[in-house]
Amino acid sequence: MSTTFDREKEMERRSLKRSHECRHFNGLSNGRCEAGVAYASVRITADSARASYPCIDHVPSPHPRCDQCVKPTLAEARAQIDAEEVEHQAIFAAMRAAHAHAKYARLGRGRGGTGEMPCPKCVTGTLRYIVSSFNGHMHGQCSTPKCLSWME
Repeated sequence: MSTTFDREKEMERRSLKRSHECRHFNGLSNGRCEAGVAYASVRITADSARASYPCIDHVPSPHPRCDQCVKPTLAEARAQIDAEEVEHQAIFAAMRAAHAHAKYARLGRGRGGTGEMPCPKCVTGTLRYIVSSFNGHMHGQCSTPKCLSWME
């Protein structure tokens, strides 16, 4: 039995999930959200293995919420997801361009090296990359802060 990917359904699912995440949430590994609230201070359960947080509560919960918690509307969440999709496409296009540049320079598995080219994402920066001779994987970074950086 084959299944087909329904992009619109997936976007709706991701938007619904995002609408249950606080705008200040930046990952539990950061310790504090962008509003400055310590995640440990709003943890709902004491058991860290099953901890729940109001900022990423994907199921409506009777537990108290954080005073700083602001969740986006479904439309705002969809706009965020759409913007991320555009950003990801630009990143993938830049990575493909860097791979083509490296291939033209005959870099790849068995012949590693470095290269640079104008950044196809921001256009103003320089995209520098290194190709591993071991497996041909590439690491790249743009000279423009927060533009592009990846590791394969």
